[in-house]
Amino acid sequence: MNRLLSANIFRNAAAAAFLVLLSTACAAVTGDAEKISQLLRQAKTDAVQTANDALQLETYSMANIPWQVHYYRLVATGDGVNALVKDWKQLQQLRDKATPEQQAVIDQLGELLNGLAIRVNAARHYLAQNPNEVNMPTFHDQIRANNTDIQNASLAVCQCASKARQLLTAKVDKNSGPDCPAAPTKGR
Repeated sequence: MNRLLSANIFRNAAAAAFLVLLSTACAAVTGDAEKISQLLRQAKTDAVQTANDALQLETYSMANIPWQVHYYRLVATGDGVNALVKDWKQLQQLRDKATPEQQAVIDQLGELLNGLAIRVNAARHYLAQNPNEVNMPTFHDQIRANNTDIQNASLAVCQCASKARQLLTAKVDKNSGPDCPAAPTKGR
């Protein structure tokens, strides 16, 4: 009987120790997941705003709008891209603690942002130096290409943020940010 009692005590103690270790490990993962989720929400907000600015800028090519309006929307788009780069850098620091899905979107976002800030700023500088070129195909092609890249980055961030929201509790992710844009159409 003593042996049976000792075995039960040992088994209960081992189970309790295992649960303490497991809860500690889960708490660490949840803390990292929450931080990554918060960063993804911020990136989602920045991405949606930047995507809206880029889309609006592209629509300007269909109207006779003064170059200054194009320029200020380009500045806003560039600021949005810079905010996304900042978000990505913060996510990159936590990449090793992210889920495989989050790691994939962090990598994808890095690829999409690689050079985008430079190209958006180049378009802004080009327009500042050549305001009469605002309705020319070369400028429109730059804007269209930048818009496509921005829409793709926004979609990737939104999809990952939505998955993170589904995985975490409603308490952690109650502020999901603005709605995501639709997938960009081919040929933009």
